[in-house]
Amino acid sequence: MMKSRRVSEELELLRSVVDTNIFASGLINRTGAPAKFIQAWKERLFDIVISKEIFKEYEEALLGIDKIDKVTTIELLDSIRELGIWVSPEETIAVCRDKSDNKFLECAVAGNAKYLVTKNISHFPKRYENVEVIRVGNFLAQIGR
Repeated sequence: MMKSRRVSEELELLRSVVDTNIFASGLINRTGAPAKFIQAWKERLFDIVISKEIFKEYEEALLGIDKIDKVTTIELLDSIRELGIWVSPEETIAVCRDKSDNKFLECAVAGNAKYLVTKNISHFPKRYENVEVIRVGNFLAQIGR
């Protein structure tokens, strides 16, 4: 079970949107940077901003990977569902190389996220409005991990 928020209501945690490939990599390789990212989130060191469209992609992609333990995947998805900051993006963004990635930037803008964490930084602009696209290792350095 996840820990409840460790911060007061007046203090918001750093908000990030997470590309599906980070969760997939973290569940496949339990010792790499993506796994450390998942652990840092479980420790409530930052918040994940999520939309219905992104969560649907998480479910379809992660549950479809044979190398990943289904129980662990379902537990992670349940935690994201429960603890994620849910937003409904209203702005349509069309700046990503892969059109299906625009939903991550739309979510980040709607949720006032500082970072979009991905392994595929070439699919995104380096920055969009106040959102910085960042690799997981650089994100971990930002939060002191």
